[in-house]
Amino acid sequence: MAEGVVLSREAASWLAAALDDQTLFDFLVSREVGQGLFFKGFQVNVRNAGKPAVRNRVRSELLRSPELLSGLLECPGPWRAWCKTLAMFEEKWLLSHWRDLVRVSRRQDVVVALVVDARPAVAARGRRFLRLTRFWDRPPAASPASRIGGGLQFLAELLATPRVVPTDTPERAGGVVATERRVRVLDDQLAAARERLARERTSAQEAAARWTEERKKLQAENRDLRSQLHAVHRELERQLAQTDERVRAGAEGFQCRVLGLSEEVVHIREALAAAQVDRVQDRVEPMLEQHRRLNEKYGALSALRAELATLQNGEKRLLQCVEESVVVLPELHRLLADLRQRRDSLQALLPDAVREAASEGDLGNALLARVKGAHFQADWGAELDRVVALLEVPLVGELLGAAGLERLQRAASERHKVLARARPCAPELGRGQGGGASRGEPQGREIWDVAGALERRQVPASVWLVVDGYNTILGEPRLAAMAEQHGLAKAREEMVRLCRRRAVMFRGVEVVFDGAGPLSVRETLDGVTEVFAAQKQESQNADVYILGRITAMQPSVDAIWLVTSDQGLRRSVESCCNAFIKPSDFCRFLVG
Repeated sequence: MAEGVVLSREAASWLAAALDDQTLFDFLVSREVGQGLFFKGFQVNVRNAGKPAVRNRVRSELLRSPELLSGLLECPGPWRAWCKTLAMFEEKWLLSHWRDLVRVSRRQDVVVALVVDARPAVAARGRRFLRLTRFWDRPPAASPASRIGGGLQFLAELLATPRVVPTDTPERAGGVVATERRVRVLDDQLAAARERLARERTSAQEAAARWTEERKKLQAENRDLRSQLHAVHRELERQLAQTDERVRAGAEGFQCRVLGLSEEVVHIREALAAAQVDRVQDRVEPMLEQHRRLNEKYGALSALRAELATLQNGEKRLLQCVEESVVVLPELHRLLADLRQRRDSLQALLPDAVREAASEGDLGNALLARVKGAHFQADWGAELDRVVALLEVPLVGELLGAAGLERLQRAASERHKVLARARPCAPELGRGQGGGASRGEPQGREIWDVAGALERRQVPASVWLVVDGYNTILGEPRLAAMAEQHGLAKAREEMVRLCRRRAVMFRGVEVVFDGAGPLSVRETLDGVTEVFAAQKQESQNADVYILGRITAMQPSVDAIWLVTSDQGLRRSVESCCNAFIKPSDFCRFLVG
């Protein structure tokens, strides 16, 4: 269409200025030679498309490129409405009146509409105007003798006006009415739902209030029953004491009446017994002095045990060094052999009972562990009764000694009282269930996820962890099975090894065992301190040591966590301990 067209400079200026910024930018970026040809090294966008430099560059290219002129005339410029207007007239009429049409409209966009007309004869008339100069600077005045009139301008404006679809038609009005009706129905349903929700909330609150009242009533009845039970227990103990006194008095009276013994004979017998005791006591100090001299000459078992513990600790550290080292010195193997030879020679000096206790575990420790772990059994009362019956066997009493037997009997009695107060004749955590009894909401400061609790702390390695050793072993099925098959010593070593793997996540880890063990002092290795209660104080019960240890540490550490399922111990340290962990949850953290 634009081939052979002569375009004046003024017409090119008008065409370059006729398009708005967005239309001109779209035209430039849509052409393959657009910005790369026109604006070398300059990026055109919508904001700078209206600048004079850009428009002048487009005008220069229009004068040189007919293809660019054809593309520009196809853009949606201000002449689009006139193109629609001219398309309504016949070609014959336009050829007769095209001059009057230009004079009447007085618009350059009418000429552009003639140029882009699809009819060649009409387009040829329009191209004549592209050569003119004065027309594009100032359009000609309208002819008063025009036969077209001013309706043509109105027609163009009418065609340029976008069509607006009425919204108040009967069909649309009916849709609005239906929508409003639907909205009213939904509002009614929403109001009914809210009312129903309010009623249900009220009924739920009433049910919660009734449940709270029933719970308070049951708690009061439980307290009354416990008070009555304690009163009956005290009355029973008083009557038993009175019965024992009456039996003793009756026995003395029977001896006096039947055997002919007088009260003076009874007093004489008591005096002789006291005198015999006095004579035995007089022999105690000389015997002790004699044995002190023997100990100074040949040594004592305590020093022997201390040296054995030092040798065992050194052997353990050397073996760990061998396992972790790539290159091992030959002297280390020789030192390890000498150390083992010295250890075997010292163990040969120990009595047979002591050697057996050091290698396979002490009988007193095993029985004490059974006493402390009685709550893991389905019937803890029967478990404690079996332990008490075993303590009454003479051979067991001889092996334990009088002091050990008395301590175990006292521990069994105290354990029975604690479990009776906590949960009468019911286990706290069934071992047969794998330590995973029903897990409701955590009670108090119970921790289930140890790793997650450490991650949530601002300073993770600020927690001091105290572990109730035998309670944890018996509370975890795998360690409990290991203790039954291989002995408590093997289970102790396995649990301490697992604790050392996780010790770096805590400020300190202290594992406390009941009774005596192979260590004569506290041993700390790789962040884990292993303690046996019998070496630290008179009592073999680890609970007493844990209570004193936590009470002493509480002012100087940020947080203390206790691993135990012993409810009595938990209540004892509740004011000093920050959190509690069940043995099953702790062992899952260790092996995880």
